[in-house]
Amino acid sequence: MDLIRKIFDSSYHMFKPFLFSATKKDPEKAHDWFILFSQLLAVTKLEKFVLDNKADYNKLPFEISNGAGLDKNGEISPQFFRYFGLEPVYGTVTGEKNIGNPRPRTKRIAKRNSFINDIAWENDGAKIISNRLKRYKNYEIPIRISIGITPIPNMSTEQKLNDLRKTLNSFKGIHCIVGYEYNPSRKSLYFTRRKSKIFR
Repeated sequence: MDLIRKIFDSSYHMFKPFLFSATKKDPEKAHDWFILFSQLLAVTKLEKFVLDNKADYNKLPFEISNGAGLDKNGEISPQFFRYFGLEPVYGTVTGEKNIGNPRPRTKRIAKRNSFINDIAWENDGAKIISNRLKRYKNYEIPIRISIGITPIPNMSTEQKLNDLRKTLNSFKGIHCIVGYEYNPSRKSLYFTRRKSKIFR
């Protein structure tokens, strides 16, 4: 398994220049392809064959999680994350579906090895995402959910609380969820992207 993983890692380094070139105008496409790749491994039952290696089983005195936004819609299996030594975090999930900002909404700054994200909580909504997570049945793998308020202008405090309550209720019955994190980002309270030199 370790040999297969080393070959896979080496192949990525060869593929990386093409990937960056093909996604230069819209770097978010690289993320879309990553999601499709994870789904392909899951459907073909090749997750363990391609991703498994001894390093996956190193025990650390703490858990490491991926950042919210890596899988906004619960499209990557918990096992896929586990092979990278991560405790999965899904979201940020809102009560209702949110389309986020129009694309392109990300920018790669190669000289600084950095990346700017202005996606704004795009997600399919709590009900669809919770149903998707229920299908994985990886109940031995603990997961966390990042939640936020659906970015609808002029919501009252009561409406915001009801929106959060709806999200939490949607995930009832998924007993592998070990916690929730609340994302209070103000940038996601509006649908319209702020004017910025970054995207000109």
